[in-house]
Amino acid sequence: MEMYISGLGGLGLINLTKKVCFLLGQKYPRVLSSESRGIAQRRGSVSACVRAGENVFTPQLYANQADVIVALEALEALRQPKLIKSGTVCIVSDMCVNNLGGAQGALRYPDFKEIVYTISRLGGKVLVIPYAAMMQKDALLKVHISSVCLAVTARLLGFSLQELQTFFPELFTDAKNALAMHQGYELFSFEMAVEAERQVA
Repeated sequence: MEMYISGLGGLGLINLTKKVCFLLGQKYPRVLSSESRGIAQRRGSVSACVRAGENVFTPQLYANQADVIVALEALEALRQPKLIKSGTVCIVSDMCVNNLGGAQGALRYPDFKEIVYTISRLGGKVLVIPYAAMMQKDALLKVHISSVCLAVTARLLGFSLQELQTFFPELFTDAKNALAMHQGYELFSFEMAVEAERQVA
């Protein structure tokens, strides 16, 4: 299993990566990860590579292809486009954050449909997280996207919501985190989850 997780500093990517590694450790004998923390609290791009399997000795994604890409922010889904190949499952939040050059108007932030279209053209299977609407409806904060992504990823890996409550009880004691976990888990139909899980098995 080869995963690439990307987001912006302050969205909880490092903690998400640790929890994903824990989940993969329940299924695979070896799990390795590496993070590029950079300016992790200042809206800079932050990413992580995770590999799990029998004979894994480095977190580097050798094949230049990820089985799963998790993007906590929309444009971050295309941070490493070479990793998207036919069959790559891309879990993409529609939350758009105009940071750095985009915030100053120097660069045009692409329309979200353009991002999805580009991923599809590269062969990726896109599962869109409608996080902008979730934030507005349930008053979730930007940082709660990591809990939503964790729940979606866990379901695609075949874990139940009850198992998540056992593994990460701290995420279910805070009302907003618990809501984010439940909504993330129920976001996609069982059929979609099974199909995506089949592709990454």
